[in-house]
Amino acid sequence: MNGIGIRIFIPLLLYFLQQYFFAPLIGGFIHPELLLCWLLSWTFLGGAREGIRMGIYCGLLMDFSSTTFFGFYMILGGLFGWFFGKIHRQLSRDTISLPMISVVIATVVSSFLLLLFASKFKISFIMIGSWVLVVFEQSVWNSLFMRPIYGMATYLWYIFCEEILGG
Repeated sequence: MNGIGIRIFIPLLLYFLQQYFFAPLIGGFIHPELLLCWLLSWTFLGGAREGIRMGIYCGLLMDFSSTTFFGFYMILGGLFGWFFGKIHRQLSRDTISLPMISVVIATVVSSFLLLLFASKFKISFIMIGSWVLVVFEQSVWNSLFMRPIYGMATYLWYIFCEEILGG
């Protein structure tokens, strides 16, 4: 599989797993965000430019099944790709702890922005209380799936790099 195949088909496969396998299996709104895990994994391996590209593509896939305005996840994915791509050079990327912490941060930020836009910036304490429970469970799911997805992305990234570099 070449680099374009990895960039297109793996996120597409993860999208279908996320939407049509895990969502009905677990039941409802709270399920692992496999595309967010893939985006962060690919960003930590490839840097800001690869992160922006993958963020826009993964966000576009998420926008197809979203009830928010079209482009919300595409913009958010591009911003996540840029931000985490910039900090990956400052911090050690050899350990799994940075992607695990980053997926929790990205889950909290994306969920909070979704809450803001869904409530039209009118938030009550009851909404925040239920939001905290949802975000906690979503963060646990994303953290559980981050390690295998990061391992798969690392393996595919080194195959991709060997193909480009001719090694």
